[in-house]
Amino acid sequence: MNRESKKIRNKRIRCAGAACMLIVILLCGCEEQEITKTVPLSNETEEEAEGIDVKNIQEYIYEGNVIDITWSEEAAGKLCLIKGLENRGILQWVDVYQKTVSEEIVFEESMIGYVKTAPGGRFIAYEHEAEEFRELIVYEVESGEKEAVMTWNDWSTIYRMEWSDDGSKLLVWTDIEESGENQDIGGERIMYCYDMESEEKLSSQVRIPVNGKMWRGMYPNEDASRVFIDEEYYTEEYDWGEENTEFENEELEGDGEDYISELKAKEKNWLVDMETKEVREVDIVRTNIGIPIKYTKRGLFGIDEGKLWLAREPLGQVSGKRLLETKEEDVCICENGDHIFLIEKEEGTGYLQVTGILLEDGEIKEYQVLYKGVDGNFEMPFFKTFIGKDDHELVICSIEHDLWHMNMKVLEY
Repeated sequence: MNRESKKIRNKRIRCAGAACMLIVILLCGCEEQEITKTVPLSNETEEEAEGIDVKNIQEYIYEGNVIDITWSEEAAGKLCLIKGLENRGILQWVDVYQKTVSEEIVFEESMIGYVKTAPGGRFIAYEHEAEEFRELIVYEVESGEKEAVMTWNDWSTIYRMEWSDDGSKLLVWTDIEESGENQDIGGERIMYCYDMESEEKLSSQVRIPVNGKMWRGMYPNEDASRVFIDEEYYTEEYDWGEENTEFENEELEGDGEDYISELKAKEKNWLVDMETKEVREVDIVRTNIGIPIKYTKRGLFGIDEGKLWLAREPLGQVSGKRLLETKEEDVCICENGDHIFLIEKEEGTGYLQVTGILLEDGEIKEYQVLYKGVDGNFEMPFFKTFIGKDDHELVICSIEHDLWHMNMKVLEY
């Protein structure tokens, strides 16, 4: 009998026939160890490993300028999207399996700023500009009813707006006071939570301490009972006038990008309990999460220097666990935190590869390539990648040639 040797990176492999050389990568905390040993395998064929089985792959090319898109709870392979036309929003449903597009529903109001469709496609939230004010409108798709849940002065702005994974709660972070008055920069900001199941809609509001001009991210868990907030802010000494904007300060060396990096003072993170309204600062450095991706039932996933980390609950009390090497873009994770998809692309080509990772109790159980193919023009980034109906579909929406050609790909698993 011939003997073969094979190097693999999977934690498990089942096959029939001769012996194999198995290289197992063990993840112990933050350290990586490599152990090589010979494992005799049985001649009998064993059951296949429990991984992510792709049952069907469907594609559809949509024509139109898509503003936002998500899955629809009506049926598998059905997507709910908003496309724009002359400052108006148009609602449509695309059935990727049947290759059909519904009739258009055109919104009377103009859509400016944020447009966010709730997962499942039940609600659509968008900013509308009236004569002397702005308002945040929530549109209920089934009934066609619209409600302005917030009104404010037209010079104020919404910083962030996110839906919970179950599509029942809308989180809005803004500088808008209840009365429409502007808050002082460097003071507090209000985060509003709107419950679509309640008649009043507004369920709670929490004040968050902030630090001047900033970039901020908002990551709710599956039901928006807790929200992780990521903030980067600049020093108070930084003058945002034209002189500094043009990088003419001779005291700082380097090009514009280096100049800006020197002005960044620090990063702060908070964990907000929306029920108790408790705001607790989190030391995110201990978790090794540089860029948050998804707040799931398993904890908070994030990327730092090309490595995917998981900070388990309770956040900030334990160090994060390194899961695998990856790129900083195109990582899709389900709300349960047990399915991870890596969407890899080769710049300037149509090459696309989807790798599926199955987690069990926060440990990698299977790691497998699910799809290889050609998918559009990768000179432009993916528009959106998300988990579809009942956690059984991966939806990849990418630019085909220009903004008016969208490749919608559904991998059913």
